[in-house]
Amino acid sequence: MKKRILGWFDVDKIGLSKLVQLRAKALLIFELVQNAWDQRVTRVDVEFRRIPNQSAAIIAVTDDDPNGFQDLRHAFTLFAESPKNSDPEKRGRFNIGEKLVLAACNCGRITTTTGSVEFLPDGSRRTLRKARDVGSEFYGELRVTRDEYREAIEGLRMLIPPEGVATYVNGDLLPNRIPVRVFQATLPTVVADADGILKRTRRRTSIRVFDPRPGEPPSVYEIGIPVVETGDRWHVDIGQKVPLNMDRDNVQPIYLRELRTLVLNEMHADLREGDATSSWVHDALGGPDTTDEAVTAVIQARFGAHCVSYDPSDAEANSRAVAAGFTLVHGGMLNADQWRNVKRTGALIPAGQVFPTPKPYGDGPPENLIDPGEWTPPMRATVRYATVLAHQLFEINITVRICNEPKVSWLANYGSERLTLNLGRLGRRWFEALASEEMNELLLHEFAHQYAMNHLSDEYHEALCQLGARLGSVALKSPEVFDPARYADPV
Repeated sequence: MKKRILGWFDVDKIGLSKLVQLRAKALLIFELVQNAWDQRVTRVDVEFRRIPNQSAAIIAVTDDDPNGFQDLRHAFTLFAESPKNSDPEKRGRFNIGEKLVLAACNCGRITTTTGSVEFLPDGSRRTLRKARDVGSEFYGELRVTRDEYREAIEGLRMLIPPEGVATYVNGDLLPNRIPVRVFQATLPTVVADADGILKRTRRRTSIRVFDPRPGEPPSVYEIGIPVVETGDRWHVDIGQKVPLNMDRDNVQPIYLRELRTLVLNEMHADLREGDATSSWVHDALGGPDTTDEAVTAVIQARFGAHCVSYDPSDAEANSRAVAAGFTLVHGGMLNADQWRNVKRTGALIPAGQVFPTPKPYGDGPPENLIDPGEWTPPMRATVRYATVLAHQLFEINITVRICNEPKVSWLANYGSERLTLNLGRLGRRWFEALASEEMNELLLHEFAHQYAMNHLSDEYHEALCQLGARLGSVALKSPEVFDPARYADPV
């Protein structure tokens, strides 16, 4: 008597069934559809109809492949070697699709050109001689609730059939979809090596972008089969195996970001209002391979054509930008990866470069300070007047110096209780009009920096008002302060 050799594993159908019930019913049916599409077919029919008064529905998927199943044992063998594993442009892997569906069924039958297998309600199976002339048919009674049935029908309507394969759902032909963009890119995928072991690799493939129909959740597709809902703007159909988890319902975040980046690089010109703040654009904006054009398009779509980044080194430039109607983008509005791309591309320029506040000395003091021994009498008189006026206005003894810097933009500057007057920009006549309205205007402008440096700040505005009021009081109480003769050189 020949000894029976037992296999390593047994499969508990009830246990597998409980696990399968957690999956969306549409995903289970997709397993059958993708198996049919991967054959030499021109037509696939899907019948999915509820059984009256039962929490179940008939599911039948039929195709016209001339050969059908080459090995009928694949109908009931989990993880059998599959020729699809070595072809990255075939859907699915593991040779597990029909078995998962059967685990969720009360009963089922697979009929093909090499025979048929019937799966009975008591958990047993039997092989029958009945065969088809062409193609294969999967028939089962799938356990399903009303809501699950409705969701599965909606999912089936989302299928994107291959070109040349007429696909019907309950007798209705699924219409052709025209992509809004088709491009080539390199993405991760899985493919079997010479020993049949699945390995991750990267290869160039086609990517098709579709507008979702009303009510459809935008999704990632694997060669026409929706596999992951994304909530993004478009359906994105990958022309090769997508690296999925064991349940075939999700991808790794790093894969999704890479895919989103590719789509943004191609579709940034088609962004509409609201897209720039969506999660998928937010994710893609920080991608390491996001193009300069895409980054710029997103920044302008989100913040407008007139925007600058906050400049911590030039507070006044930030205020000037806002006053000019620019959007000021602060650090917290973008994450670190996004700022890296923004700075790399120049999509946002610091406010200080667009609205620079004149810096008196750049990186150092003025090069051409005029020695007091070389001052003219009007210069000496102006220095005395400025010193007295400062003491009258805010009771501080300031230092005054004169420089000759004709190439800079500023007339004077004040800071650290020191006033610098620029002969090169003011000219000699300015010094000769002692205590004139023009001179007082410039001195008040500079003295207000005793309280605030930002010309556009409320503090600076308040300082000007206060100094103007004090100047009026000084003029009323001590008019001699404004007498030019008081500041002339002694005779």
